[in-house]
Amino acid sequence: MTEIIYFISILLASLGLGKKILCLFKLKLSNLEVMVFSSAIGLGILSYATLILGLIGLLYKSIFLILIILALIFSIKEIKFLIEEIKNLIYKVKKLKTGINLILIIIFLLFVILNMLASLSPPYLWDEVTYNIALPKIYALHHKIIPLDYEFRSNYPFNLNMLFTVGMVVANAELSKLFMFTYGTLLAIAIFSFARRYFSLRCSLLATLAYYTMPMISNHISSTYTDIAVAFYVFMAYYAFYLWIEKNENNRLLLSAVMSGLSIASKHTAVYYVPILFLGIIYKQFFIDKGNFISFFKKSLLYFLIAFLLATPWYIKSYAYTGNPIYPFLDSFFNSRNQDSLNIGLNFLDSVGPRSLTNFLLKFWDLTMHSSKYGMLFGFGSVFLAFVPLIFLTIKSNKVTNYLLIYSFIAMVIWFFGPQVIRYVMIYPMLAIVSGVVIDYLLKIKNINYFVIMILLTTLVFNLALWYGANSIKLPYVFGRESEQSFYTKLKDENGYNVFKYANDNLPKNSRLLLFREYRGYLSNLDYIVGDPVLQKVVDYSKFVNTEDMYNELKRLGITHVFINTKIDSAAVHEVGRPRYSEKHIKLMNELLSLHGKLLFESNGVYLYSLN
Repeated sequence: MTEIIYFISILLASLGLGKKILCLFKLKLSNLEVMVFSSAIGLGILSYATLILGLIGLLYKSIFLILIILALIFSIKEIKFLIEEIKNLIYKVKKLKTGINLILIIIFLLFVILNMLASLSPPYLWDEVTYNIALPKIYALHHKIIPLDYEFRSNYPFNLNMLFTVGMVVANAELSKLFMFTYGTLLAIAIFSFARRYFSLRCSLLATLAYYTMPMISNHISSTYTDIAVAFYVFMAYYAFYLWIEKNENNRLLLSAVMSGLSIASKHTAVYYVPILFLGIIYKQFFIDKGNFISFFKKSLLYFLIAFLLATPWYIKSYAYTGNPIYPFLDSFFNSRNQDSLNIGLNFLDSVGPRSLTNFLLKFWDLTMHSSKYGMLFGFGSVFLAFVPLIFLTIKSNKVTNYLLIYSFIAMVIWFFGPQVIRYVMIYPMLAIVSGVVIDYLLKIKNINYFVIMILLTTLVFNLALWYGANSIKLPYVFGRESEQSFYTKLKDENGYNVFKYANDNLPKNSRLLLFREYRGYLSNLDYIVGDPVLQKVVDYSKFVNTEDMYNELKRLGITHVFINTKIDSAAVHEVGRPRYSEKHIKLMNELLSLHGKLLFESNGVYLYSLN
């Protein structure tokens, strides 16, 4: 597949450039650590380069191919180093004799292959086809980043989504999804690298699998959801920070600031992890180093400046498009444009369940055992989850695990009493290491080691079954046994693929659709506006007194066709607590189409009309 060739070329170019930048920090790191930090930096460079090209209207395949070739040539020395390191790792694996370590490596590689295969399928999860990859597709179609006032999330920090834009410009959605597969796998390697620095090989492999085989990972790693990638940067920020705690080299602290900046540039909510590291600076400066306030102030200021400087391009873009640099937060204070009356912000991000002490203590159990409440396969895995509390019963005091647990606990408190409990995903890498430490310890106890092995293998097999449950629907397409149309039409999400395909194949390229009672604009190759009354004010239904008001407004907006999906519950209450479409909205649209519309195509309750 051509996207695989593009993907390998882009990844090598990013790794090479990232290693060049990493060398400027002059840090003594293991070769594996060099790989993961180089990847983090290199992919970040690619994101910012895409942002710049998008803002000036140069999102063209030829330009990206030229830049990739130049980066490969410029980084040939670094790429050779990385290839040699991969060869060394393969050689070390081959030297392993049969045993649990080899079995764990084989299981990990099996999941890597499976996750890569799953990534080669079309996107279909709701957030993917609504905005995560739908908006990059629009940027690719226009060869430019344009204001999209009908989609409030287009004004969020979008650093990771710039990689999806690269995928859509250079090849297709499958290439875009491979970036998230990369981040998920890099996070697994980073967990291994961190644990290997302080613990045994077996412990490192157990920690890696505790993370990489989680049901949540199986559900997200082959999609264009960005949470795993943000978790990668959050973990890398902690990784570099702990290296600084361990050895007082300021460049390690600066590297942590860069990782924090890349996380914040990708998701507003990543900023909640920066104060935890700030507490770490206080602890090290005043309790370990017995330093003075001036030194503390300089290091803290430099950390925050670097972190937020990397996010600044997105704040500037958001301010230019909405008048609010941190949209949608503090929306009333900044009086942002277009969506100022929506008050989406924290209500949209709220968590499930009461904020009680009992709920706090049982949150991981709830996430794992009652994941349907959160609308996805989520959780740490029931057995792995059971091992983490045993750290207090079976392991003597260990500085590394203590720091991991303290960081995780503070993050739990922030998220539980803050806006979004579901972001516990960001601390799963830390807990995976703790879990690996506990399991490794228990395997050393003769009376119970075989019992632990059976539990471990049973859990991994069960997680493999969950992977199949989450991804089996993708495999026929991946292996060429079904078409894209067949893939989408067999889904039970009423996505209206057939009507989108008719529009793509038959309507003029300058057509503009109004998606009424539909949100998944990724399936359209034409320009469109999502007409949800809750999420946008481009089409302001409150101004429509009669049908002619609505018709005149749609014509003013350049709407040529109306796409209606009657299979989606129009009366459903949105996450912000308001109904999506009222009876008045639907009545106005029906009257408008009876007077000014012509039915062009219908399939399973999804309709396409042209406007006179």
